[in-house]
Amino acid sequence: MSKFLVAGVTQIETIVRVDKIPIGYAPLTSVNDSIYTAVGGDAYNESLALEWLGDEVSFMSIVGRNQDLSVINPPDRKITLSTEYIIPQMRETPTEVVLYDKQRKQQIFEDIKDLRENVYDMSMVPPIAEASDMLVLANANFCRPLCKACQGAQETHCR
Repeated sequence: MSKFLVAGVTQIETIVRVDKIPIGYAPLTSVNDSIYTAVGGDAYNESLALEWLGDEVSFMSIVGRNQDLSVINPPDRKITLSTEYIIPQMRETPTEVVLYDKQRKQQIFEDIKDLRENVYDMSMVPPIAEASDMLVLANANFCRPLCKACQGAQETHCR
């Protein structure tokens, strides 16, 4: 079992199965079991995968000020993530809608809100980076200073 520090975007994702992309106009389309909404984001998904593999993960992210952090760990999920390092400081949590069709073509709509203007509280990072075997960082603006934190951490690999 390894210790990972994973940092990146957490967002609310809505995934919609459509017949074909591009979609044609219809005033209403009603298809059972074709829309799914949940928390997502690359770093969130990587954290879940690492936990599932038996690793220990410190997941760092920022979300909207009014975001209920219980959405991070829905009651039906067997793998849970600590929300200790998820900071609710943005105006709103970023959102994304993904349309996909049978040929696996996708059309993605994203709204990152004020993500680019937000910074992560770096005061808690150095001891966590020091205790981690590996850092997995997204390319979000708030993640860039974390790479510097790993430079001072002994035996840590920044990738």
